[in-house]
Amino acid sequence: MVRKKVLSGDWDGPDVSISPATFYRLLLLPELEHVKVVKCKRFAACQYCLQLKAHIRASTGRRREFWEEELRQHNAWQMGERLKQAKHVEKATNPSTSHKHMVLMIDNMDHSKSSLPHFPRPPKDLESAQLLDTHITGIHVPGWRERPFTCFTWHDRFPTGSDSVITFITRILCDYSKEHKLPEHLYLHMDNCWRENKNRYVLGLAHLLVENGCFKIVDLCFLPVGHTHNIVDQMFSRFATAFAAACEGF
Repeated sequence: MVRKKVLSGDWDGPDVSISPATFYRLLLLPELEHVKVVKCKRFAACQYCLQLKAHIRASTGRRREFWEEELRQHNAWQMGERLKQAKHVEKATNPSTSHKHMVLMIDNMDHSKSSLPHFPRPPKDLESAQLLDTHITGIHVPGWRERPFTCFTWHDRFPTGSDSVITFITRILCDYSKEHKLPEHLYLHMDNCWRENKNRYVLGLAHLLVENGCFKIVDLCFLPVGHTHNIVDQMFSRFATAFAAACEGF
């Protein structure tokens, strides 16, 4: 009975600490057969973090303390940037401030995971075949209850660059304005790719949005390189898992 309450989330008793070995034994229970523990993070790591950790492993004494302090400062900096992003989301979702703030999180999925035809493991005779690269761009609008997530699919016949990003941003803003009044402040959260986001064309779009009176302020926000993973990447992770499961029989 106690085990059923714990697994169902109805346990109201005191907090219990268990050892890692006991935790992994619990994962063998039939009720938890759908739970998987990933041995390592699947997304790319920050190159600077890896360099600092390598210096820490190879150093001793004061030199090791120096590199550990560098890593602490780096983590504090990137966590501060994430907290800033969280504050933007809080402003866009809080009913008392949502009429003044709007957040757009934009990211692209790795097209190697969405190419057509898609195979979890390509057969030998198709290993060198040219696949149809299918790009997926995801946009998350916190606070938009009717459509918090939107995905756009496109192929290589369109140039990869800021054209697609600007098109998708304007589409989202047009659709949003049909249902709600545009707020005063827009936050655009994107990654650090210069070809798509960090260029004069996206800056020109931000200038036009302010010049034409759509917004009073447009902020371009970029998380540190190697630490740009957000809720859109979590959505892409579910897509990749679904693609692999759908093609498992092939």
